[in-house]
Amino acid sequence: MQKVARLERSVTLQVQDPVRVQFTHGDWDSQVWITVGGGGLSNQKLTIRPEEGKEYLFEEHSLN
Repeated sequence: MQKVARLERSVTLQVQDPVRVQFTHGDWDSQVWITVGGGGLSNQKLTIRPEEGKEYLFEEHSLN
């Protein structure tokens, strides 16, 4: 992972279709809420059907 800004990181991966991702704060008991697709929020595992050359952006949200 490369540091882009204080609170932003970037990673480039070669993957096989489909890909399941989940974001945490360091352990499986502290899942992160992220923006999904059309702006909805999720803290569940996501399945992505990657397309060649496409970027996928995820943004963490606080529910407080």
